[in-house]
Amino acid sequence: MKTIRKILLGLLLCAGLASVSTVQVSATKTENATEASAAKSDGSADDTLPTPILNKNYADTDKQYTNVGWAFDSSDGYIYDIKYIELQYSASAKFKNAKTAKITNESSTYNVSYKKVKACNGKLYARARMLYVTGSGEKVYGPWSNSVCIELVKISKKNFPGLYKTLKSGTYQTYVGENGSDFKLKTFSYDRNQDGWLDEEEIRYIYSLDLEDPVSSLKGVGYLTSLASINLKEYTGTKADFSNNPDLCFITIERQKSKEITIISPTAKHVSIYQYTQWDKLSKVDLSACDNAVEITAYGNSQHKVTSLVLPKKKSRLRVLSISDLKCSTLNLNSYKNLEQLYLYSSDVSNVKLTKCKNLKYLYLFYCSSIKSLDLTANTKLKGVDLYKNTSLTKDHLKAPKKTKVTTNTGKWWYETDSYQDDMTRIGKY
Repeated sequence: MKTIRKILLGLLLCAGLASVSTVQVSATKTENATEASAAKSDGSADDTLPTPILNKNYADTDKQYTNVGWAFDSSDGYIYDIKYIELQYSASAKFKNAKTAKITNESSTYNVSYKKVKACNGKLYARARMLYVTGSGEKVYGPWSNSVCIELVKISKKNFPGLYKTLKSGTYQTYVGENGSDFKLKTFSYDRNQDGWLDEEEIRYIYSLDLEDPVSSLKGVGYLTSLASINLKEYTGTKADFSNNPDLCFITIERQKSKEITIISPTAKHVSIYQYTQWDKLSKVDLSACDNAVEITAYGNSQHKVTSLVLPKKKSRLRVLSISDLKCSTLNLNSYKNLEQLYLYSSDVSNVKLTKCKNLKYLYLFYCSSIKSLDLTANTKLKGVDLYKNTSLTKDHLKAPKKTKVTTNTGKWWYETDSYQDDMTRIGKY
């Protein structure tokens, strides 16, 4: 076959490699390599030759393949001819029992079919190298490229014991652009091509999960790397680990059924846990690994109060804290110096420590009869306080800055003020 020199001129078509130029081998390297290359035609690599850079360009759900492409770093000198590109793929990261595809056309990309990936149990490794032709006509392999991993995740009860039903048959809605600038709300299945697997494109569009049925396990949620919001109507597990969900922002558990829950999320900004009925028995909440949380809601109930609430280890992010049915002698929030809003409902707390919360602006105490006195004079930014049905704590037993508006049995009146709305807009940007 006649060698192809101009193939190198098309290598810049690879996505994400706009700054990479066509390969050029210096004249010095060419001269040194020519004599040594004859012994390399047995399949071993000549390290003096350029190493291709392999990348996954895109996944095509409908056509059932992932496109990979190769390019080179640039250097000065002479360009070798290429006889063919050799793409190797295997189920093993060490390329044991690898299969090879020889590419002899002028393309700088290759479509790896999902059939090949599924045959490798959903995980296929690929790498590429070139068979060069030197100036003297010798054929020699260049080094192998970096390897890339193409992965499909089977929608099975083993991989997703708690999410299986939703991912297999559930749908979501998103706006899709049509006719240039028109956007319409359309409904898609999580498994868009209904092949029983999630590919990279399908995963990229799973931004939110609303799970209506009771869930006992969140195993597999880490595969959903674009997930931004999750809402569990009922969760019976004791641990919710979202450490592999880098875009997750909102976590909501509407009914937490176990006696304790630990939530792990380095990225979530809004974390909410609720109990609504006497059959919900949550008593321990551990949010110590939610260091990015700006707003936290943790609700017990009148029959089963929360006796242990562990807030994030990182103290600087938390702005809004809402707690219901907490049972403890002292609620010490002095470490959370950026806290701006505190809402405490129906809680058996006798002592609330807020003196170092210099940014506190709003405080709402609802049926907290164990609190008999409260000194807020150190909270100089405090704008509003409402004492709602607190039989022991009255205005006479509350000390606050002179400019603070203190009301009783009025509710959260500040919700209607422009100042509060501005604060929430600002907080929403954290």
